[in-house]
Amino acid sequence: MFKFNFFEEPLEKDIQNCSYEKEFTSDNNCREIIDDIRSDCHVFKSLFIGNTKFYIKDLEKIGESKSKQFLTSFKDCDVIPALYEGGLKIWECTYDLLLFLMNNKITFEGKTVLDLGCGCGLLGIFTAMKGAKEVHFQDFNADVLINFTIPNVQHNQIKSKIKFISGDWKQFESCSVVKNVLYDYILSSEILYNASNYYKLYELFNCKLNMSTAEILVASKSYYFGVGGSVQQFQEYLNKTGKFYCATVWKTSKGVQREILSIKFAN
Repeated sequence: MFKFNFFEEPLEKDIQNCSYEKEFTSDNNCREIIDDIRSDCHVFKSLFIGNTKFYIKDLEKIGESKSKQFLTSFKDCDVIPALYEGGLKIWECTYDLLLFLMNNKITFEGKTVLDLGCGCGLLGIFTAMKGAKEVHFQDFNADVLINFTIPNVQHNQIKSKIKFISGDWKQFESCSVVKNVLYDYILSSEILYNASNYYKLYELFNCKLNMSTAEILVASKSYYFGVGGSVQQFQEYLNKTGKFYCATVWKTSKGVQREILSIKFAN
């Protein structure tokens, strides 16, 4: 297990500090998660980003429920590869991308959007607030979708057509619920930390974008120390394919270096 939320804690952290239950396993198969899950009692807190108010499930106030064991085991972890991919945290690059979308007044009216590696779902929720026709929320962990994303989406009362998909990116294209779907926007945050996943992202981008209008926006730390992934490394990987044009459209000027990458099909 490794850390990459640098502004809160140093990179190194003993895995013993992450008190997950060893019987937890992850189902990597891509599948739809149904959104009518209302059996648990949720407590929500308001979160303002820019001038937009969101409601987010408060993971510090977890009552006795079937979700308690999962949430208490992983809410203080960052990443456990192939088991839990950080979906219970709101990563700082998510705030960067939301503010970028707001400040640049990017329109989502009538668009089909994928919130890739969605976690809490803020990016997808925002596009739905701005008129997206259809929003799909994807996360590696079904338990994150069930216990965090879906309650957040329900409580923000968005009106777009919604789907939730769990599983590994490698299988996303073959998932029946998205088999004939092309996206106008793919939005994501903090997904470039593991270079071994770059080929999965390339395949997903190449198969699931709407050729005529598509844009991918990825917010990321410029470099993930101790892990090896970086924006530059990912750009070089995509450039070698000849399929995509990549450009940095925003970069922080202080603190831990972070940036937003715009990716489109090459002409």
